[in-house]
Amino acid sequence: MTDAAPPPQLVLDLDEVMAPLQVGVRRAKVFISIGSQPVEGDLALDAMMGPRTHLRVFASPPTPEQSAQVKAEYAAWITDCVLRDLDVHFHLFLDRVWLVLQFAAHGALVPAGFQPQGIERETNSAVKAERVMAALGEQAPDVSHFRCLSNARNVLAHHVGIVPADKAHHDGRLKVSWLSLVQRFIDEDGVEHPWDQETGQVLADKPTRVQISYDVMERFFAPGERISLTPHEVVQIALFYEIEGGKLFDRLVGRLREAGILRAERGGGER
Repeated sequence: MTDAAPPPQLVLDLDEVMAPLQVGVRRAKVFISIGSQPVEGDLALDAMMGPRTHLRVFASPPTPEQSAQVKAEYAAWITDCVLRDLDVHFHLFLDRVWLVLQFAAHGALVPAGFQPQGIERETNSAVKAERVMAALGEQAPDVSHFRCLSNARNVLAHHVGIVPADKAHHDGRLKVSWLSLVQRFIDEDGVEHPWDQETGQVLADKPTRVQISYDVMERFFAPGERISLTPHEVVQIALFYEIEGGKLFDRLVGRLREAGILRAERGGGER
C-alpha cells in the first residue's frame, strides 16, 4: 500500500494582488509630471509622413485662439490619460482582491473543482469597489469619490473635457472630489499660515508645527466649461487611489489571517 499523494496546494501571491494598483499609481505620477510640462513658443503642428512629406494640422499658421485651443485639449488629454490609467488599474486590483476573497471564504481548504465567480464584467469602478468593500465587511461603503472621478473621466474621454449638461449631477455642475493628505502650518496661537508650493517656504514670522489631515477636496465645473485640474491635484488623486487601495488590501490581509490562510510573513508580502 502506497501513501496517497498530497492534495494540490493553491498559493495566493499578495504581491500580485497589489501589483496593478502600484503600476497605475506610478504611471499616473509619471505621466502628469512629464505631460504637464508647459508647451512654450510656437507649436510644431506638422508631422513627418516620410522623408519629404509633412501632414499639417492647420492649412496656415495657427491663430493665437487656435494655439490656445490645442494646448487646452492637450492638457485635458493628459488628465484623461492619467485618470483612465488609474481607473483601469484600480479595476484590475479590485478583480484580484475579489478573487482572493472567493477562495478565502472556504478557509484553508478549498473544495476540489471550485470555480470562483469573477466581477471582471462590471465596468463601473464605483459599483465594483462597493461590492468589494461590502464583501470585506464594510457596512455602508462610501464610493462617492470614485463615482465623481469616473464621471469626470468619461467627460474627458468622450467630450474633450467639456462638461455636457447631462453630466452635471451636483446642482447643475460636475463635481470632481477625492480625499487628500493636507498639510497645514499652525503656530502656538492656533493660527494657520500659508506656504509657497513652489519653494516650500512657510510664510510665517513665528515657529509653526505641521498638522496633517485627510480631507475632502472638491472642484466644480459648469456645463460648457472644460475640466481643468492642476498637476498637484492630479497627484493628490493618484495618492487617494493608493491610500484607499491600501486600506482594502489591509482588510484583505486581515480576512486571510482570520481564515487561517496566511502561512508566513516576510518582507513586504505575505503568503
